[in-house]
Amino acid sequence: MINLPTYISVRSLNLVLPIVQSIQTNESKLIDINAKKVTFIDPVGMCLLASLCGELKKSNRELKLHCLNTNLESYLSRMDLLSQCGHNYNEKHGRLDRSDSLLEVKCISEQSDVDSFSRRMSRSIVGKAPNFDENSSPDPMTGKKPHEQLESNLIYLFNELLENALTHGKKYGYRECKVHIASQYYPKNDRLKIGIVDNGCGFYKTLEKHQQAPNSDFEAIKLALKPYTSCNRDVGIMQDSINEGVGLTVISRIIQQASGTLTLFSGNALNEYKKGNLISNFESKIELWRGVGISIDVPRKKLKKLLYAQVVKDLRSEENSHSINIDIPFI
Repeated sequence: MINLPTYISVRSLNLVLPIVQSIQTNESKLIDINAKKVTFIDPVGMCLLASLCGELKKSNRELKLHCLNTNLESYLSRMDLLSQCGHNYNEKHGRLDRSDSLLEVKCISEQSDVDSFSRRMSRSIVGKAPNFDENSSPDPMTGKKPHEQLESNLIYLFNELLENALTHGKKYGYRECKVHIASQYYPKNDRLKIGIVDNGCGFYKTLEKHQQAPNSDFEAIKLALKPYTSCNRDVGIMQDSINEGVGLTVISRIIQQASGTLTLFSGNALNEYKKGNLISNFESKIELWRGVGISIDVPRKKLKKLLYAQVVKDLRSEENSHSINIDIPFI
């Protein structure tokens, strides 16, 4: 039986990812997992488990979680994780409306659904935000109301991340590429946490033919965050960003300006950035996850004060002034 750690979250990915890799290589049809110690699972942890279960199903394998405590089992059912892992759970109580604080684990596989899906998710997160007021006055500088700015930023973020994952995965032969996404809002400290995990080709495969081709997964993650490095610049929904190859750069800068934390893992590497600086890195001798996993932790109040269009404009100005290599975060 495989034992899970106390935390399945961004803070323990260096422990969780090797366990995930050992599960992936386990050829048993039914893989028994001891979850007795688990007390906390965050959005990226849930998306990782959901994506893992999806991968196992391809070869008619499945996980069997043992000894989940009652409260956690109820929560994971509420987040739709248990159903995606093939577990039946009958809730004793009806579901409460939690659209103000969480977004259940969702799975998307079709690029044509990205835009509408992103808008539904963003509206769900914004709809019951603190101080949400449809009749509030627009910001004199942007012309947008506070909740509209937050929603615009979230739509952009979801569009970019989902589109990139599906586009690159399918382009490199992973026709069954899927993306799992979930979010949780923690009102006590105003933190919005978003987890996104795909089972595609990963950053290294995407960028191996780039003129600055990376020589490791660690370098591939760093390169993916630089502007104008996309190998897929003619594909995308939002013409002002994806086609220019700055989508992930814009997201990273928004997170930086909001004093947030961005964590990415792919292949055998995991990089964590805080306020634009690389603060930790974990590298394994073996591949931990073929696709890409992203965790975003950002203050929601700060996020709604920013506007992605301004960040895109600033990047264009940097390119035009031939200074795009100056003060670029995440390098």
